[in-house]
Amino acid sequence: MINLLKQLEEILSENNSTDLLLQKSDKILAEILSSPHLELFFYDEINNNLKTFKGFESSLLIKDSPDYKVFLKIKRNHFVLNNEMYEFSEKETNLKQAPQKNILYIPLTENGLVFGLMKITTNSEITTKILNTLIIASSMFSARIISCSLNEKMEMNINFYQSMKNIAKVIENQYEPDYIMPIIGEILDKFVPEHLIYIFKKEEHDLHLIWPRAYTNTRLEKLKSYMENCQKVTLINEDMTGIFPLIIDKHIIGYIIADSNYFKISNTLKNYLEQLSYQTSVTMDKADVYSEILKNATIDSLTGLYNRGQLDKRIKQEIATSKRTNSTLCCLMTDIDFFKKINDTHGHAVGDFALKEIADIVTKQIRENDIAARYGGEEFVILLPFTHIDEAKKVGERIRKKIENKKFKTGSLELHITVSMGLSIFEPDKDNLNFQEEADKALYEAKNNGRNQLVIFENKT
Repeated sequence: MINLLKQLEEILSENNSTDLLLQKSDKILAEILSSPHLELFFYDEINNNLKTFKGFESSLLIKDSPDYKVFLKIKRNHFVLNNEMYEFSEKETNLKQAPQKNILYIPLTENGLVFGLMKITTNSEITTKILNTLIIASSMFSARIISCSLNEKMEMNINFYQSMKNIAKVIENQYEPDYIMPIIGEILDKFVPEHLIYIFKKEEHDLHLIWPRAYTNTRLEKLKSYMENCQKVTLINEDMTGIFPLIIDKHIIGYIIADSNYFKISNTLKNYLEQLSYQTSVTMDKADVYSEILKNATIDSLTGLYNRGQLDKRIKQEIATSKRTNSTLCCLMTDIDFFKKINDTHGHAVGDFALKEIADIVTKQIRENDIAARYGGEEFVILLPFTHIDEAKKVGERIRKKIENKKFKTGSLELHITVSMGLSIFEPDKDNLNFQEEADKALYEAKNNGRNQLVIFENKT
């Protein structure tokens, strides 16, 4: 027996993987037991559950598993053999033995507290001498697991601070909310792999799932009902689901949900997720601010279309694309007829209303890859990439007729509005970079010819 314990001490001092350690231990235990199979379990504080000692990536035990039930009832200075609990004793003990397979549990302890189990399955009878040897072996395994557990806690701390750092750094490289939220979701998923992570964003009075994007689950509807009245960190579902509000300036902007059907959220994990939620809140807020700054720099605040500065950039980009792909690019210049009269007669508020309504019509009548911009006071420019002149004419006429036939109602006022349009085309082989000016000339001709019409530029030289 002494030789067996010396061998165990040697392999426990080696830097073996846990799987190899268990294999070697089985071989050593075979000196006193027939077909022994050793398993070690320890209590995982992070997930409030019992974990198998097979490398710390192994799975946690289900709460109603036989091993977990033994862990809940076993006491210090006791052992369990075939579901019967006995007290340690140097004397011979009348043990309930099975004829073919015996299952023995010995508690693993630290400072008098049970933190795990040593489980041995064997075909041999368990004698008092063997039992006392295994009790000594259990203390040796306890020391090894405590050391590994401390390393795991240290690694958990490192992972936590790395996650905090990664979430904070997301904003350095990208500030589009639609882009950064999947990255944050993946960071949180990796940090708590035993729980499903959901991120909700609060928009006005509704909650929208933004991570993961393509996910449907009736359970989420129930979770949303909890979130509606949740002002602070809350654990539900027997502490297996955590709701973590995302708060900026005392206002809730969303929620992070950590959800599981098996694993509880410990106080340690709760504290970690609370801090990660705070960092996520800060990052989301910065992304929204940066996005708004970018929007204001490129978007016309009244109509929501591109502003003139952004249009100039897009024209250069589209010309480059047209040359590279040898494709045509059309330009529609649009001007609201008698717009000054609308402002002078009804006021600028009505004029602004008309501009927004027309911008909305334009947006709905063009393709996703077309570019619409507010060029001046009542002028709009529409760029139509990969479009021939006859196709562009159809688009322009469709917009013109939609505006002509629409009743612009605001309050008790109803306006009849028309637009004039000029159309030109950029052709790579001709390299006519002044094609926007050509559209402007065609627009001028449309206005001179009586307005409410579309004119295509023709080079008369």
